[in-house]
Amino acid sequence: MNYAIKTLRDYVVQRYFNDAKTFYLLVDTRYRVIAWEGPGDHYGLDGLNSGDDLGEKLPFLTGLDQDTQPFTRLEFVETPSGAAAHLQIAYLKSGWGMVFMNATQEREDLQRHHQKVNERTLSCLKQESLLHEAQRSQRILQERVDELKQTNRSCTGFVEQIAHELRTPLMSLLDSAKQARAIGLAVCEQESLHQHLRSVDRGSNYLITLVDNLLDQSRIEKGQLYMNPGVWHLQEILECLDEIFRPVVGTREISLSWWVDAGVPEILHMDGMRLRQILFNLIGNAVKYTIEGSITVGVEWKDNRLSFSVADTGVGMDKATLEKLFQPFRQGPGNGNARLGAGLGLFISREIAHAMGGALEISSRLSQGTQASFHVEAPPRLSRTEGRTAGQPDSCILIRDDDESIFF
Repeated sequence: MNYAIKTLRDYVVQRYFNDAKTFYLLVDTRYRVIAWEGPGDHYGLDGLNSGDDLGEKLPFLTGLDQDTQPFTRLEFVETPSGAAAHLQIAYLKSGWGMVFMNATQEREDLQRHHQKVNERTLSCLKQESLLHEAQRSQRILQERVDELKQTNRSCTGFVEQIAHELRTPLMSLLDSAKQARAIGLAVCEQESLHQHLRSVDRGSNYLITLVDNLLDQSRIEKGQLYMNPGVWHLQEILECLDEIFRPVVGTREISLSWWVDAGVPEILHMDGMRLRQILFNLIGNAVKYTIEGSITVGVEWKDNRLSFSVADTGVGMDKATLEKLFQPFRQGPGNGNARLGAGLGLFISREIAHAMGGALEISSRLSQGTQASFHVEAPPRLSRTEGRTAGQPDSCILIRDDDESIFF
């Protein structure tokens, strides 16, 4: 044999076959040892004797099918010693012939390769996640910028709206005062003088209501919206509200009706002025956005909870308007019949309902009307004098205004 070829062969045998720790094993069809050769200790198969049963040591043998798998190759078999091996299995007449070749290093190399692939994959996923997070943060930032722009526009619009809201009654006050002065100097009809004085009173009351709403909005932002509960006669509150709105709806094709459940107690412990404020805002909105049809106010009481509903057949609202309805300075759709106001009524009403232990909800469909529902905690009382709050009036004092152009 050529010396160079022999040297090459010896190198290959030494480098690959010896390092492969080739182990030969022959077992019969019942997996009992017939013969073996090679470094069995590397695979945990040292100390074998003829006839030893390897079924438990090599459980994969029991899965061999002599009829359909005459030759089988198994990759990275876990041997009893924990070493990995590539296993060649051939079916012989006397049983099974097996050749074990060391694959421990190859398995470790493969595991390192998989680890690197996983690390690269995780790195890519992390970079992708960071990119998505950056894009999400950018979207959120843009939304905040848009919200700030909208808030700025709302504030600007609010200032303009308040300027108009204040200017109209102020001009009415100035004109009425001028007319009253002229009438007084001319010693004319007393009824005309009273009419102008009532106009002054209406304008003043409207300005007070507007300022009170602004103060309430400020108190809500500061968390200082306090209640002043006392003993109240519910019927008096409802009658006062009816006196306010009955003349207004009388000028249109609108019917205003009240339904009070028989189980509602006559006297209740609550903040009657705040309750009146909620009802005033809700009924006022119903009147404002109803051109013709009906407005129905319902009252029920159960388990110390006083519930109200104000339903109208007005212009209604779409879903987009409903979603923003309780934001301060937001206004519903106009009907061309009246000014829209400052856009604080519903926002303040909801906060008052919460402060009184209840909640306010609005449901509406465009062109089909709106229903406002709310409830407050209101336990019954036996008499008007029980638990009376100091300084509370004997009856519900309300701002009355028959001139809807000022009120709404």
